[in-house]
Amino acid sequence: MNFRKLPLDKCKKEFDVYIQIKDFLDFSYLDIEYQKLRAALVNMAGNIVANYDYDLNFGIRLYEFFNRIEGFNESVASDYDFWRYISIKVVPDIVEKRHGLVPSYFYEKNVRIYLSTLWWYIHLTYQGNMQSTYECLKDLNTDYILQLVERPGRNGVYLEIMRCIIKFISKVPENERNKKLNGANLFRRIMIQNTARVDNYNLLFDGKVERYVASLFELCNVNVEYD
Repeated sequence: MNFRKLPLDKCKKEFDVYIQIKDFLDFSYLDIEYQKLRAALVNMAGNIVANYDYDLNFGIRLYEFFNRIEGFNESVASDYDFWRYISIKVVPDIVEKRHGLVPSYFYEKNVRIYLSTLWWYIHLTYQGNMQSTYECLKDLNTDYILQLVERPGRNGVYLEIMRCIIKFISKVPENERNKKLNGANLFRRIMIQNTARVDNYNLLFDGKVERYVASLFELCNVNVEYD
């Protein structure tokens, strides 16, 4: 697939054009490849509802769909100019129905671009298959999307750690997850501890990711079982 891009410095102009003509837009300017891409995304988006359950289910479908496209990988997913093109030129109506005409969800802020955020949320929390991933995520909320996608470490994202944190957090009772200390729920406290400590550990080579993540929970006075 030819992964088209829309650079940030051209987005405002294109976004303003969309606002002006959106009621008459038929997307005939898209080539055949991207018309098919649009049709697939519109079909999987279905009836858009502004809540976490919708985002989770749409995100899982979107993640599976893009991962089946030849050539799509983490490198493409990390290119926000690609997501800007998708958001403004291919499915701006989907983004608008979910978030209104708020520029940050279309192009302004990398970690807020709607479709990109959904893909990365599922990628960062993936549990080996989509059913297990859904089970881990179904009782969470939108705040988890923001905290996961918007909080990369100084050296990037440690996938195994993120996925293990979600695996453990999903096993904690809801009242414990939602309990706040100094305004922060358990997940936020875990992420703060991880950001402060992760670069001091050689976790990916010594096979102690679960032990390390369990220690983060212990620092927050929560015990979790691990292998």
